[in-house]
Amino acid sequence: MTCMASQIALMEAFRDTQIQIKENEKLREETRKIQAGSLLYLEQFQAINAEPKCENPDISVVADTTLRCAKSLIEEGKKTAVLNFANSYHPGGGVKNGAPAQEESLCRCSNLYEALTVPYMIRHYYKWNQKNTGDMGSDRIIYSPNITVFKSDDEIPEMLSEWFQVDVISCAAPYYDTQKRKPVSRENLEKVFMNRIQNILEVAIANEVDYLVLGAFGCGAFNNPPQLVAEVFRKLLIDRQYAAYFKKVVFAIKKTHNVCPNYESFQSVFKK
Repeated sequence: MTCMASQIALMEAFRDTQIQIKENEKLREETRKIQAGSLLYLEQFQAINAEPKCENPDISVVADTTLRCAKSLIEEGKKTAVLNFANSYHPGGGVKNGAPAQEESLCRCSNLYEALTVPYMIRHYYKWNQKNTGDMGSDRIIYSPNITVFKSDDEIPEMLSEWFQVDVISCAAPYYDTQKRKPVSRENLEKVFMNRIQNILEVAIANEVDYLVLGAFGCGAFNNPPQLVAEVFRKLLIDRQYAAYFKKVVFAIKKTHNVCPNYESFQSVFKK
């Protein structure tokens, strides 16, 4: 399949997803629930009265997609949430244009897009970011409980015979523009990631997540160096002991080639 044909197929897949949500009574009802139940968290959020869940945290790096990984964890009967690598300015990123990145895939497979596009989120997340942030974005987060996944996480999604639900944490990574005359320093980029990822973990803790699916956050289209991002995750999860608040933390990283810097960087950092 050519690039243009693939893009068109992905655009059609998303249009079909939206049609299914409008025409299927069960999906309509579940979508109303997530639109009412999604919450916006601001910068520097802190979970209150949280207790650690695990003395020996289970942290792993797997070569898999976000939703396939989540489905296998949900089958163990634990509350599971996944991190959506969101776009600061546009809900669903380039999903309407057939973009192939992680957020777009989540929106093609589920009713996540409908949770992101409620007027409150448009005003206080997307428009707020457009007005108040630049390439580094903000630490704001949208938490959407019980997103319904009804299509496969394949290159071209297909309807699933068995649907499942998962919580979604939507947060945008900073955009690392290496073409700028004076790009942000690695030191400042690390500080941004420390604050951003800490906010993500605090929100997950506040929502009593047992199994947390993360990934190479911002290391694709947003150009962030995977080694730096992996090191920040390690500092927070292990050095600052955030991992103790979850029963499992899994980094699901899709391998598109035999040599995959994102996967290899996270593997090496968490083998230390």
